[in-house]
Amino acid sequence: MRDLNDTQPTRSLYRRRDDGLRAPPKLLLWGMILFTLLCIAAILVIVFGFREILQPAQQQRVIDQIPLMRALLPPTPPGGVFPTLESSAANTDAALSLLDAPLDIASPPPPPIALPMPPRIMYP
Repeated sequence: MRDLNDTQPTRSLYRRRDDGLRAPPKLLLWGMILFTLLCIAAILVIVFGFREILQPAQQQRVIDQIPLMRALLPPTPPGGVFPTLESSAANTDAALSLLDAPLDIASPPPPPIALPMPPRIMYP
């Protein structure tokens, strides 16, 4: 039988108070920070390698496999790309033949104009 005059709690009557969620280990926090930094560095290296290291033919092969990589191509200079020849004294006639080439720049046809349909009148 219990002593009712005892004011000290017994271990069997009280439980350990729950303090909520515990913090994750510090190693997990620093591991995630390191992983994030490595991912950012890898993305930067991939962009630099695609733009600066790969030749245009290699870039095109990558674009054929992953069309999203087209966004990483270096920008086209203003005015587009013009045909050029190597500059040497022996090719002066070939350089002049570029000036005589016809300007056969085809522009795409304008898109067809979609006319609105007249409203249909429903008779009862």
